[in-house]
Amino acid sequence: MSSTPEAKENFIPLAKPWFGPDTIQAIERVLDSGWVIMGREVEVMESSIARLHEAEFASAVSSATAGLHLAIIALGADLVKGAPCYIPSFAWPSAANMAVRSGFRPVFTDVELNTANMSPRLLQKTIEKEEEDNPEYKGNGLLVIIHEFGNPAPMDELMAIANKHHLKVVEDAACALGTSYKGKPVGTFGECGVFSFHPRKSITTGEGGCIITNNPDLKYSFDHLRNHGQAISEKGGKSFVSAGFNYRMTDIQATIGNGQLKAFSKILKKRYELVAQYLSNLNGVYGLVLPENQQGHSWQTFMIILEEKVSREQICKSMRLKNIGCGPASVASHSLDFFKQHFGYHNSDLPNSLTLHNKGLALPLYHDLTLNDVDYVSHSLKEVLTAG
Repeated sequence: MSSTPEAKENFIPLAKPWFGPDTIQAIERVLDSGWVIMGREVEVMESSIARLHEAEFASAVSSATAGLHLAIIALGADLVKGAPCYIPSFAWPSAANMAVRSGFRPVFTDVELNTANMSPRLLQKTIEKEEEDNPEYKGNGLLVIIHEFGNPAPMDELMAIANKHHLKVVEDAACALGTSYKGKPVGTFGECGVFSFHPRKSITTGEGGCIITNNPDLKYSFDHLRNHGQAISEKGGKSFVSAGFNYRMTDIQATIGNGQLKAFSKILKKRYELVAQYLSNLNGVYGLVLPENQQGHSWQTFMIILEEKVSREQICKSMRLKNIGCGPASVASHSLDFFKQHFGYHNSDLPNSLTLHNKGLALPLYHDLTLNDVDYVSHSLKEVLTAG
């Protein structure tokens, strides 16, 4: 950032979805075909996601929350209801909500400030306390590992803890399409992984999600549970084998996603370039802490942490006056009203998650953002921080 960037007349939003140039024509082809639900386009998307993350199976669904619901139901079928579902607190409450709706008890753990991911050390302490307080559930529970903002969680340590305590593992990879851990794509370290295609994600279908697994029995469960409980045999026969849901993805949605998947390497490359510019521009700036540029990170969100004395609300107001959108990156689920009222949590229980809840600030990051835009955002943030 060699000179002062010019002010922007057009608003720079926090996030903005990107669609390929052929998207409209592709949608028209689907509409003309007369087959708009769970057809060929969905199959293509499932194959692409499975191939990208080196999984044997993939099941497209209507949202990542729907995928988490199906994953928790399927993995929890043989578990005692009321058993713990361990979840990092600093995350959108989708997994915690689905645990509650599936008859499990959310047990929140704290995260590491420098990664925003679940802390193995603190998870171990949480499990030990849970097993002491509720010994009847020992060896009976779920673990949801979240790759927050596309940053790979420490899977070796977390999976060792899960195996030690006989916990079944769901990887909440909602933000982590394209993320890898030690060179291996995330999503199949545990029993299954769930991705999101919400408009703030690297690719979007408007709403939508996908579950991946290497377990054929889980694939079978996901497929009939998403489709009213209807299972289809290899010969085309149909039978209703469960009380399922309507969590199907449409071919219209899949078509939108398929166009972006074709360009996904380009999408990731652009995000890496934008993040590198942010890290360079904001290195050493007083009043904030930068995220770690960890190997395998896919950068769904770029979150800085503001120092205690810096008002995030005032920063956001000042940045908006400069035509820049920014805001909280996520929430500490244990501090939300529902979980405090029904499960007895207090704000102070998990201090790192609460700090990120209060002081995490997401800056604009999306495919059409330019390096000049990043320079302008960076320069504006420095000015706002200096002004106090």
